[in-house]
Amino acid sequence: AVTRTRTASAWLVAVVALAYANAFDGAFQFDDFNVIVDNPAVHSWSAWWASMPGLRPLLKASYVLSWRMDLGAAGFHLFNLAVHAGNTLLVFALLRRWLADLAPGVDAVRGAFVAALLFALHPAQTEAVTYVCGRSTGLMALGYLGSIYAWERGREGAAAGAWGVASVALFVAAMLVKEIAWTLPLALTLVAAARGGRWRAAFAAALPQFAALALAAVAILGFEPYRRLLATSFATRAPLANLAAQGEGVWYLISRPLFALRINIDPDLVAPDASGPAQLAAACVLGALLAAGFVALRRRPVAGFALLWFLLQLAPTNSLLARLDLANDRQLYLALIGPALAVGVAVAGLRAPRAATAITCALALLLFAATVVRNTDYRSGVALWEATVRASPGKARAWNNLGYACQQAGDDARAAASYETALGIDPEFHKARVNLARLRGGEGARPLPAR
Repeated sequence: AVTRTRTASAWLVAVVALAYANAFDGAFQFDDFNVIVDNPAVHSWSAWWASMPGLRPLLKASYVLSWRMDLGAAGFHLFNLAVHAGNTLLVFALLRRWLADLAPGVDAVRGAFVAALLFALHPAQTEAVTYVCGRSTGLMALGYLGSIYAWERGREGAAAGAWGVASVALFVAAMLVKEIAWTLPLALTLVAAARGGRWRAAFAAALPQFAALALAAVAILGFEPYRRLLATSFATRAPLANLAAQGEGVWYLISRPLFALRINIDPDLVAPDASGPAQLAAACVLGALLAAGFVALRRRPVAGFALLWFLLQLAPTNSLLARLDLANDRQLYLALIGPALAVGVAVAGLRAPRAATAITCALALLLFAATVVRNTDYRSGVALWEATVRASPGKARAWNNLGYACQQAGDDARAAASYETALGIDPEFHKARVNLARLRGGEGARPLPAR
């Protein structure tokens, strides 16, 4: 068993490295300039320290580390790739443990390997790996999954106290990278309940993490920048209106990137002004899925766990707190573990080993190819926004950003045409109008990317 596990782990690392080998050609993109390239606070340790206290301090510290490597964008990609490989190994290690309890009749190593392979290679993960600023999701996941792993090791009995402290520390670290890690105590509760425990006992098993979350909530509410973020969220959409609108966002994530492998850094999704029948129906469907997950948890623990895990990981970005964008592909990063687990169990449960191997290879090759192709879109700003306007031809922001990329590349004629297309879609789009005026006026001012 140890040899199989080590061999499987080596294969996972090798496959990740091969799938993302062409990511090193990727350039800085979009938010990378505001957050990293043009942000002196992440160019040195002294500048980083002077900017503290601030939002997401560990994420910014990781940017300093990559910047100080002085390898350009390639150094950032190397860090992101290492994080993704680490997350893949943690997924493999965790699923082996969970399958031993959730599906005792299934080969846990095989099932976990297939699931980890899908997690590693799904092209939706490129937004958290190849896109440099997507690091916030991948690095948060490293602390998140590491915390769960430490919790599992403490549950196994050896050095339980030390592992428990490590679990809480890693949870806090994950939140200092990205706040959406707050779901971790609920994830631990879900794991304990899926193993057959009562909900009260499952909650008690994660009590230290819940305590850490409560302290973090107090700290966040006492920190002015976070209060401003919350105020902006509430001003964007009311919580219940956002919940209704998120039916569209979740459906997009399921139907496009997850199953159709249609990856898009700027999906053409518009939140409705008010909750209509369609939004209400979508919210009801999400509620029904949630209820189905709880019902299945006892009778079909793998299916119930996979569904509840998926919905839980989408909760921070696709529930009550509004964001400007209804959905982004990187929101699937941790959520993918649920569907991947369900597929892994189904494949590992096949009675014909050759068929299981053939299906695994076919899925891996499909996802591998999709990831390699998607990585090529990040080779330049023009390439990325060309791919985006193909996927979102009716979105003015995508055309403005293509114009921005073309203007930065010195292709003024194509930049003007892209700005004009953006204005044809939305005549009131201020940034495209300003950019076109500056371009035609020869002012030499830097164009405005759209957020």
